[in-house]
Order: sequence, then C-alpha cells, then structure tokens
Amino acid sequence: MEFQIAMMKQQESMQFEHYERQREKYGKSIEILHDVSKHIRSIEELYQSGVTDKAMEYTKQIGSILKPLVPEEYSDNPMLNILLADRKQAAESIGIRFVVKVESIGLGFIEPVDVTTLFGNLLENAMQAVLKCSGERYIKVHIKNYNEMLSIRIENSVENEVRIKNGKPVNTGGKGTGIGCLNVQRCVEKYGGSVLYKNGNGKFYSDVILNR
Repeated sequence: MEFQIAMMKQQESMQFEHYERQREKYGKSIEILHDVSKHIRSIEELYQSGVTDKAMEYTKQIGSILKPLVPEEYSDNPMLNILLADRKQAAESIGIRFVVKVESIGLGFIEPVDVTTLFGNLLENAMQAVLKCSGERYIKVHIKNYNEMLSIRIENSVENEVRIKNGKPVNTGGKGTGIGCLNVQRCVEKYGGSVLYKNGNGKFYSDVILNR
C-alpha cells in the first residue's frame, strides 16, 4: 500500500511538471506576438507599394506561424486550456479526431494539479485505447453543469470492450487497475464527486461528477 501511494504521488508530480512546462512554453509563445506590429507594418508597406500578391502571401505565412502559438480558450481555467490544447495537438498529429465542448463557466475551482491528474490520466487512457482501433478513431470531451455540480464526460472509440472490475477499468493484461485510475479516484474524492466507467456500442465512457 505504501509503495502504491508513493507511485501515485510520483505520477501526479510528473504530470504536473509536464504541464507546467507546457504553460511556460505558451507563455514564451505569447511573447512572440509582440513582434506582430512589425509584420503588420511590412504588410502595409507591400500593399502601399502595390505588391498585393506578396502582401497576401506574407499574411498567410504569418497566420500559419501564429496560429499554433495561441492556446484555444476552452474555459476560464488556464491549466485546463493548456492541457486540452496539448492533448488535441498530440491526438490530431496521429490521426485521432479530438472534439472539445465546454458548456460551463467557473471552472477555476479545479486546482492545476488536479486538472493534470484528472484530465491527464483519463485522456492518456483514452489515447491508448483509440490507438488500437482499426476503424474510426476519436476522443470527445464534454463539460457541462449538472445541477450545482460539474459533469465531465470523456468518450472514445474502442476496438474491444474494456473489462471493468469493481467499478474500475482493468489493465490489458487483466492484472488490475492502473496507477492512473487510482489517482483519478483520489482526485475525484477530493471534490466529493464520483467517477463511472462504462462500455457501449464500440465506445467507452468516463463520466465524472465534481462538487464545486
């Protein structure tokens, strides 16, 4: 038990450090945006000189450079935005469709370390499962209000039905639940919530409820 707890804390720490590095990376990216005014002046000069084609090409190049540097604002929780943007980029780079739908505000109550523990583990598990699919590959994240609570659903395609034992997914080898799921359970309990895993027609669902 002591070893398991130590492993859980180690994984949690590693995840948080990873997303802290992501936050710093995006911070540096924002600094790059300060040079935009210089690019705009260059484009204006091209237009004034009547070189419209080159001005248009310049505009497209700058747009393609800046687009990946600006994290999408999915919510009012900065760490969640960074994590979702990171996972979306990673998923789409290997052909996995990644859809995010947030219908809730006031997500700042979820602490950064808990964002990385909860979403980081669930999305990592989903990625691993989707990679085994021979057909459609997708992950959907849906966050919305549920009465006075927060509802989080992560849905992903699966090749084979996931075995669930004692309410938790079992590792591929059938030896037990991974450290990630134990960390998720511990995180959810911190907010007086619950997590439910279930299969359905080639899909796997991770449903989380958190108390604000």
